[in-house]
Formats: sequence, C-alpha cells, structure tokens
Amino acid sequence: MPTGPGGLREWPAVLVLALLAGSLVIAALFGFRSATLMIGGTLGVAAILRIFVREVGILAVRSRFTDVMVMLVLGGAVVMLGLSVPPPLVDLPWVPRRTG
Repeated sequence: MPTGPGGLREWPAVLVLALLAGSLVIAALFGFRSATLMIGGTLGVAAILRIFVREVGILAVRSRFTDVMVMLVLGGAVVMLGLSVPPPLVDLPWVPRRTG
C-alpha cells in the first residue's frame, strides 16, 4: 500500500466511517438496537485494523495498545448496551427487571 500523503493511506479510517454511516442508516430504518450492535461491531473492526494494519492514518491516536484497548472496551460496552435495553436480549444480573 502507498504510504504517501492522502490517497490509500486513509482507507482504514474511511472503512470505519462508512460502517458508522451505515449504522446511522440502520438506526433510521430498523431501530436503535441493531444500530448499537453495529456501532459496537464497528469499534471492534477498528481495533482489528489497528492491530494488523501497519499504516492506519488518522485511526492511530495514541500507542497501538492504548488504541486497541479503548476501542475494544468501548465496543464491548456499546454491544452490552444494545443487548440490555428493554426488552433485553440478554439478562444482566446487575440490571433490575421491571415487572408490569
């Protein structure tokens, strides 16, 4: 891949932004639960790209370890949020259930 300015160097960031834009379309068409799952998955994709792609352009903010850990933790939190909103798809023991 070229490592010069602009061009193909920014493809990981463009991919992540395209996935996020797709999740906004999904939210508008199908609701927020599927969109939150897609946003969490997008953060996972960004973490994987940060691990395996040497030149990620503006996707790199801090050290590789810090970027990957932040994206994985936030992506996991967003996925858990998407799975636990009423009616929950996953029963989390620390979230009280409303009856009635």
